[in-house]
Amino acid sequence: MNLYLAPMEGVTGHLFRNAFHEFFGTGVDKYYTPFLTPCPKRAINDKEIAEVLPEHNKNYRLVPQVMTISAEDFNSFKEKLRAFGYEEININLGCPSRTVTSKGKGAGALGDLQKLERFLDGVYSDGDKNISIKTRIGIDYTEEFDRLLEIYNQYPVKELTIHPRLLKELYKGNPHREVFIEALKKAKMPVCYNGDINTVEDYLSLMKLIEDSTDCSISGVMMGRGVLRDPALIRKVSAAANNNTPASEASEKYGAKPEEVMGLLCRLQEVYTESFSGDIPVLYKMKELWGHLGQGLYKGNDKLLKKIMKSRSLSEYEKYFHQIMEIT
Repeated sequence: MNLYLAPMEGVTGHLFRNAFHEFFGTGVDKYYTPFLTPCPKRAINDKEIAEVLPEHNKNYRLVPQVMTISAEDFNSFKEKLRAFGYEEININLGCPSRTVTSKGKGAGALGDLQKLERFLDGVYSDGDKNISIKTRIGIDYTEEFDRLLEIYNQYPVKELTIHPRLLKELYKGNPHREVFIEALKKAKMPVCYNGDINTVEDYLSLMKLIEDSTDCSISGVMMGRGVLRDPALIRKVSAAANNNTPASEASEKYGAKPEEVMGLLCRLQEVYTESFSGDIPVLYKMKELWGHLGQGLYKGNDKLLKKIMKSRSLSEYEKYFHQIMEIT
């Protein structure tokens, strides 16, 4: 069973990936970059170069994720990425952000099937078997995915990662796992699951549903927000998946230790301080992480979490950061 860290825009850049892998990388088979956007008017920019430079991504396997609906732009960008040594490249057809979908990109591309098919014709025209896809199941109705899967099945997709929500649902409600199960039965390529795996129990529940509903198997599970809430999640799921460790034992034996969380957060603050201009951007990044941790590992520490989120300086943040670490 392959386990992946999902790409999360503004969060899982190379600075985060390196720090995360140092403290919690056990069990992670692949990392994905937040989406890179090719543009015909310019070459790859400095920020995108920083994301994919091999020296910035040592000791783990990285898959660049590209967002475009132009086959010409994708193929040109693909060659630049291959020059850096990347074989697999992932197409983003799942981002539900309005700023993206209003341009017909990300999950917005699922609304014009003729254009989508022309795009994929151009992407796979040379028989490239190292292009994977991450997708949602449609715009407004779950029934849309039947036709989408028919389209995907026409191409040599390396792996299809399905987030079984509609564009209009964003991240609300429950994933439509019944749609995922039906897709798993019909897909001609390896299929990966993504969506609301926040605990070991969530993973085991998904595996039981698949076992009870089909003879098919999945190629992997991609986790995102759940890992930000509990950095040790992939490590725990890996123990349950590969060692048949019971959920309670996996959580106890492989759970995040306070010193690991502290090490990760201190390292991130250090590299963000080195990379950003001034304290405010660093403070913003640290608060963003605590917004997730406060829903997971540190849920219930409302008073200190509130003080962290209201901090106006790094020194104020550090005061409350150390306080919450001391009591947990």
